[in-house]
Amino acid sequence: MIKGLFGSTKGKIALVIAVFWLAFSISLAAVNFPVFYYGMTHGTLNFKDFSTEKAITNQPINGNVHYVYADVTNYYTEYISSLDSISFTDNNNVYLIPFEENSTVMLTVRKNSKTDTELRALLKAVEDGNKDSTIIKNGVWIDAVGFTTKSHEHSLAQDPINDINKKDHKKSITVCRYVIDCSHPYSGYTFRFSFAVFLFIAFFVTVILVIRRIKAVILADERTVRESYIAANRTPPTGNAPAKASHNPNAVMRSNNEEIKTFDSSTRNVDYYNQGEISYGKFQTQGGSQSDDDAGFFGE
Repeated sequence: MIKGLFGSTKGKIALVIAVFWLAFSISLAAVNFPVFYYGMTHGTLNFKDFSTEKAITNQPINGNVHYVYADVTNYYTEYISSLDSISFTDNNNVYLIPFEENSTVMLTVRKNSKTDTELRALLKAVEDGNKDSTIIKNGVWIDAVGFTTKSHEHSLAQDPINDINKKDHKKSITVCRYVIDCSHPYSGYTFRFSFAVFLFIAFFVTVILVIRRIKAVILADERTVRESYIAANRTPPTGNAPAKASHNPNAVMRSNNEEIKTFDSSTRNVDYYNQGEISYGKFQTQGGSQSDDDAGFFGE
């Protein structure tokens, strides 16, 4: 059955699609599972409760941000390719957000998104010293996932910011080795993981339906052959009976008053299960012919 199923071009294409389908489902689930699992087991952290001790990789974070220390996007522009990070890209802006005394954390957000626009407005209100601004009071809502950075992302902003602070006689700040990524929110991880599970289940359901379809086709072919034997007043083949030849007593030749029995193909048993490749009403032409199995279940 396997040879018949994948012996044709269409069958091979179906096999390739199935392999890619399964591989894509597994890879998509694997990439998004850590964040999904951590969120399910530990919950989502509100930004107001964020601290150094809670700066854990794969931590879902949401809440209102009421202060933006600086926009440090320009410090990362020439280092984007070397960072090799999903959080630091040409499509993201990078802000420093205070969360403890003299400590900041990096926050990345998609450029020109709603959150980015609001953060820029918040930063402007802070720089203008407008403490009574509505946006400072209400804050900017973020939906993000926090990661401990693997490279030196924090140091790229650390030195330039402190150099500016020294000129302005401000206190030095610490940029923590942690990024809150708003460009990849927790809701996105949840959706992608759920979609991967759906694809995975759909794959096995499809495989089961295909197998059932193949069995139905085989049974239908067997039924058709049996009915054709009955219609021709012949006994349908059963089981795995081996092919054998018999002689029709009515088919004889006489030579010198002696009867010579000849082989009569109309009385031979058919190897229905393809053990001997024998069938009624077919004669193999010189050079052989292609069998039905070679054509494949899907045809050419």
